[in-house]
Amino acid sequence: MAFVIITVILVFGYVISEIGLFRWLAAGTGLIAVAASVRHFIERGRRSLILEDAFRRGTEHLGTDEKPHAVRVERGEGTAAATILSEEGQWILELDGERIAYEMEDQGAMSAWPDYRMADFASQLSRRHRLNLRCCATCTHFGHSRVSRMASRGWVGYCTVSGEGLLVPERDGVHLWHLCKQWSRKRTL
Repeated sequence: MAFVIITVILVFGYVISEIGLFRWLAAGTGLIAVAASVRHFIERGRRSLILEDAFRRGTEHLGTDEKPHAVRVERGEGTAAATILSEEGQWILELDGERIAYEMEDQGAMSAWPDYRMADFASQLSRRHRLNLRCCATCTHFGHSRVSRMASRGWVGYCTVSGEGLLVPERDGVHLWHLCKQWSRKRTL
């Protein structure tokens, strides 16, 4: 912060001063500030790539695809086992022999991350069929970091239920369609 204040003072002095040395100090300070900013952004990008690579390696066993996953569905009379899967890019919920397909209401959503589309699918199931989907995407403990979303193309996030401080991909990474006994409904759905 002090560096920024000094830079502002020197630049202001450069503008109003006719002293050559002061102008050189201001120009030099400005160049140093620019160089420090560039170095900071390069280092930040390098660290992000290292984190993405570590996340990818730590969660590659979870998969970043749409293989069938067992989920639970709440309905009026309790919960039932169901399967969520993808056929030719179309998401389908299989429940008691019935196949409910995800109908994308906004075609722009096709380019959205899978967790956003999954929230939309869960909302459709609730509104149209009175079914509440139970999987990580609808769980209060599930979340994404920028790194997890980028590394998995949105398919893998973190489960915060462990409560052991920092999130570790190998321990806390979960697939969007995973379901565990710690599931708890997200309040936003």
